[in-house]
Amino acid sequence: MLRRGRHSTGTADSGCRGREPLSGIDRGRRKHLRRIHRRPGGRYAHSDRDPCPTCAALYGFYTELAKRFAENGVQALVIDYYGRTAGAARRESDFPYTEHMARLTPRQLYADLSAGIAHLRSEEGGAASAVLTVGFCIGGRLAVMAAAGRSDLAGVIGFYCWPADGPDGSPGPTSRAADLKAPVLALMAGEDPGIPPAHVKAFEEALAEAGADHEVVTYPGTPHSFFDAKRDAYADASADAWDRVLRFVNRVGAG
Repeated sequence: MLRRGRHSTGTADSGCRGREPLSGIDRGRRKHLRRIHRRPGGRYAHSDRDPCPTCAALYGFYTELAKRFAENGVQALVIDYYGRTAGAARRESDFPYTEHMARLTPRQLYADLSAGIAHLRSEEGGAASAVLTVGFCIGGRLAVMAAAGRSDLAGVIGFYCWPADGPDGSPGPTSRAADLKAPVLALMAGEDPGIPPAHVKAFEEALAEAGADHEVVTYPGTPHSFFDAKRDAYADASADAWDRVLRFVNRVGAG
């Protein structure tokens, strides 16, 4: 998650990470969280009050993303959803993410995200007055769906956020559009077999029908993960997406 001053933007990563839910009491349950903020002189550091011994386990993109937010005055708290099953070991390029993804459960995911939000709002976590979630793929779906809960978020951002109902019939962001209580920014890939244009269109129409504060942007010709795993190949789309993210964060008061 991310935070500026007493405002926070919370990032869920790609939904492919996690461990024990954060607890305001049990410090041992915070090992899958990392906070990054900017120090004078451009140096970055984890909060001295919330060290993270498992930072090396995170996919490097999330560390860099947190730093980019920090450059813009927004502190980051990143949740490692795979940490529940993968632990803290360094993850190499052959990390079997599909194996660990299959072991994720909605209850655990929402518990981790809710606990992270609660931590940011606590005195120990910085007493943030505004929190915003950001996520990618499954994490994007989670970040958007968080607006349907009781977290009182300033806004939600989902990259290629899988809006349709799940294979098991569980309602997704499209079905829950009327329940989303925070502004929504959805950044979608134009060539994403897992999220076809019809699903994106249905999501945008549902948001409009619900009267939700929303912006849904599709980048033609881009694949799934264009902003993270393939950002160098799709630099223009990634730059535009990042600009929209920063403008959204500032508009909703989380930056």
